[in-house]
Amino acid sequence: MEAANASLLVPDITGLTAGNNKFCIAIDRITSYGYLFRNGHNPLSYSFTLLILQLSVAPFIILVTHHLLNKSIGTPLMISQIIGGIILGPSVLGHIHNFGETMFPMRSIIVLDIIATMGTIYFHFLIGLQMDACMILKAGRRELLIGISCVVVPILLSMASSVIVKNYSNVEFNVRSSLFFVGGAESMVAFPVIASVLAELKLLNTGFGRIALSSTMISGLISFSVVSFILIIKMSVIETTSKLQKIIAGGALLALVVFIRRLVMWKIKKVPDAQAVHRELLSFITLSVLVTALLSKYAGQNIIIGPFFLGMALPAGPPIGSELVKRLDFFVTWIIMPFFFVMHGLEMDLSVLRLQNVVAVEAVILVSVFGKFSAVTLASLFCNMDAKDALSVGLIVNVQGVIELSMFKMLRDIEIIDNNSFLIMSLSTVIVTGAVTPIIKFLYNSKKYSIQRRTIQHLASNTELRMLVCIQNQDNVPAAVHLLKASNPTRNSQIKVYLIHLVELVGRATPLFIAHKKNQRPSSSTQGLSGRIVNVFNRYEENNIETISVKSYTAVSPFDAMHIDVCTMALNKKTCLIIIPFHKQLDSTTKLFTPNVGFKAVNKEIINKAPCSVGIILDRGLLGGFRFVFASWLSYHVSMLFIGGADDREALAYSARMSQHPSISFTMVRVVMSKDIPDYFDERLLDDEAVGDTRQSMSGNDQFIYMEEFVKDRAGFLSLIKSMANEYQLLMVGRNQDPNLLCTIGVGEWIDDEPTELGIIGDMIASDLEGKATLLVMQQQRLKRQCKDEKST
Repeated sequence: MEAANASLLVPDITGLTAGNNKFCIAIDRITSYGYLFRNGHNPLSYSFTLLILQLSVAPFIILVTHHLLNKSIGTPLMISQIIGGIILGPSVLGHIHNFGETMFPMRSIIVLDIIATMGTIYFHFLIGLQMDACMILKAGRRELLIGISCVVVPILLSMASSVIVKNYSNVEFNVRSSLFFVGGAESMVAFPVIASVLAELKLLNTGFGRIALSSTMISGLISFSVVSFILIIKMSVIETTSKLQKIIAGGALLALVVFIRRLVMWKIKKVPDAQAVHRELLSFITLSVLVTALLSKYAGQNIIIGPFFLGMALPAGPPIGSELVKRLDFFVTWIIMPFFFVMHGLEMDLSVLRLQNVVAVEAVILVSVFGKFSAVTLASLFCNMDAKDALSVGLIVNVQGVIELSMFKMLRDIEIIDNNSFLIMSLSTVIVTGAVTPIIKFLYNSKKYSIQRRTIQHLASNTELRMLVCIQNQDNVPAAVHLLKASNPTRNSQIKVYLIHLVELVGRATPLFIAHKKNQRPSSSTQGLSGRIVNVFNRYEENNIETISVKSYTAVSPFDAMHIDVCTMALNKKTCLIIIPFHKQLDSTTKLFTPNVGFKAVNKEIINKAPCSVGIILDRGLLGGFRFVFASWLSYHVSMLFIGGADDREALAYSARMSQHPSISFTMVRVVMSKDIPDYFDERLLDDEAVGDTRQSMSGNDQFIYMEEFVKDRAGFLSLIKSMANEYQLLMVGRNQDPNLLCTIGVGEWIDDEPTELGIIGDMIASDLEGKATLLVMQQQRLKRQCKDEKST
């Protein structure tokens, strides 16, 4: 046979056509000449060129679908992926004759199926890698009750309903014989799917989110065990592999998983967490995933079993788990997994469905959905959960995604369910999950309000000051400790500090919230950077045991949910002030850089949703580094720039408290406007009262200086803040000022620009590269009514 005519005769394995049809593939047509229709050759008749086009079109369709659906109704990514696959299939675009034959011809199905299979293998490996099996061992009575009822009750109800429907409905024989297994499959719960939806809804760190994760991990383990048991029985019947070969392959699979786990654990102990993980080890694990899939096949099991258990065997989180997720997640999610949805969509021809079959299968599915919802909701209420949280948990357990689709396809391929049931179950996944998620978003609002004033300005004198201090990295520690010193803790006015180290959730599906206990050996979850940060604050507390107390926590969560931990703790602990570091830091050349851009969004969310006042600190080093954390001050210069408004009054109240420190000299600079502002009359009275009270309380204090600066234009104002940024060690300003005030001092042109978390004045001070003073920007607590007013304006 000539090379130009080389071809391969292969069976039609797609399931898209009936019978045992075969078709020819030209095995030499891989790379095209590179020109459109050169010498009569169509570039799309070559495998590689066609694959590149498919690699471009499939993710693009899914991305556009997700953008449209998520923007309009908040649909999760996995539902957009499924719908994208259906759009590319014969039900929508594939129904167009030229599109289907051009984009997904029969000769390309083998390549697509291989890529989709690899996507499924690595997807289930990542699922196992991000699961924390220890959560099952730590589950309490409430989680056990909810998790068990989530599976047992719907299984019993759906299987009973399948018997009724089978006996009293006129459906096809294949559908009738599938109903029993439809009920069982629909009763299963996939923990990773629920975790990903909670993450998209930014509810991972909520009370109901944590309970849902712990409970569904238990129900997911039960579900996985049931499905595995069914597969073992079914595969033992249809597999032709000898028992000896299965035993050898199973033993090799177990030995490989144990070996890789021990190798990884040895490597983690040998290599400090600050060092980079060796590429050779990561490459070895990545290739081993495919080996475990092959061994699973030879052992008579589904190919996803080995990769899943290999992922479960590896430690979640840094350094190995997080690095593997970073390297594989995008490639798997956006490059090869779209082919899984394309293949799934190509097999979904909804035109073949008959109404009576749809009604029968949907009846069983609805009973399963109702069984999950009612069982979990009642179990949650029995465990004294809030009604709204109980309803939310009851709804979230009905979410389905990629794992369920894989299971449906697997059950169809081994002929446990028929193709009609497969189509209806896949379609129900889209409908149920698409309906549940908007309801949960409506029910659950993560914004925390306080109905009481929690500010430093309104805090009674000689009472305990409660502060929540956020640490993003170890460079934030010196400034935070020095700020606590400056806050002047005394026996009559002690300070209670709630320290929270914010860590990005990478390489695991479940967030962590760890309470550090004093005089307790750190666990594997808390050792490392968090342990060192906590030790610094514990030592500072020991040196000031009569005036300050510290309780330390570590919150491991995704960036879009971190603010929930912070705001919830501030609300529950009744703090008056949250201290957060500015998302930028100074490098060795005193230029600002961003260590982790994710914290910019975290800070913004905290500022917008905090139930108390917030302080944002930009450390320029004048407070002292790690060497001076525990040293006593001889003298320390604090200045406060007062323009006007609630935030400036809060900054004034905090700086006035600092001025009581014997080593601190306090200078207050009030900006005097060149003209009166009629619309600012009421606020002006509050400003005058606050300034008058401060000056009166400072009478007799030789370290207090009050100054008034007349400002008539922008040049004068810029000169003022530049001189203050170079003269003092700590400069305090309010975050927001009245627009009329800003226009009067010549900076009104920046009002329309979106400022950073520092506000307009703070941004101006921070942008001065020659400035030396550490900057503290204050925002006074926004009550619920104020937040609504600001949003409406």
